[in-house]
Amino acid sequence: MSLPFLSETLDAIPEAARSFYEEADGKFKLKIEGLEDTTGLKSALQAERTRAKDFEKAAKRWQGLDFDEIQTILREREDAKLKTAKETGDFDTILNQHKSKWQLELDAVKAERDALAIAERAATVGNTLVNALAKAGVTEEGLELLQDRLARRIKSETADGKRLHRVMAADGVTPLAGSASDGFATLDDLVGEARITYPSLFKGTGAGGSGTPPHKAAGSGVSTITRKTFETMSPAARAAHFKGGGKITD
Repeated sequence: MSLPFLSETLDAIPEAARSFYEEADGKFKLKIEGLEDTTGLKSALQAERTRAKDFEKAAKRWQGLDFDEIQTILREREDAKLKTAKETGDFDTILNQHKSKWQLELDAVKAERDALAIAERAATVGNTLVNALAKAGVTEEGLELLQDRLARRIKSETADGKRLHRVMAADGVTPLAGSASDGFATLDDLVGEARITYPSLFKGTGAGGSGTPPHKAAGSGVSTITRKTFETMSPAARAAHFKGGGKITD
């Protein structure tokens, strides 16, 4: 006589074999050593198959249509739903539709704002920081190592409608005091701190560094860096290098 692996109740199991069963999730399962319970895997597989089938069914509804046509159909559907809600006085539906539209518009504005903030920070902080490092005599290795490290110490914020780039202390929270007219640190102050902390990454500090410093071509006053260093620089730093008449050597 065979025994079922899973049973809803013990009543369906011969009394002599009931001791071989254990309760699990409200049912009774046959205790078999070395047999892996695949119930969860089967449930997950069934759920995935159902999801794939529903997705395939939904995709067939839009087969043959391009993106613009689908957008038009969805917009017409929403317009029809809104018209019906107005005619029947269903103000909850009207309000929810407006909320959804407002949220989409708000998300788009936020995404655009964040993208502009990133671009503005890269252009302003990146260029200014690279110029400050170059003015302090950073070596090629120092430019590669310090650019991102020091950029993380600069916090961008808006105050009274103006964009500010505040230099923070090593904790990343406390504004760093310095030589600016308002008592806060400038980028030159931040670079000066780095010059003390990492002397080997700057020229003329008396500490030998392993990097080759950016140099001026003889008699030209033009800065040159190696292609290897150029490839590690941010887009803003690359732009700043070319803007200053810089060149690349292999």
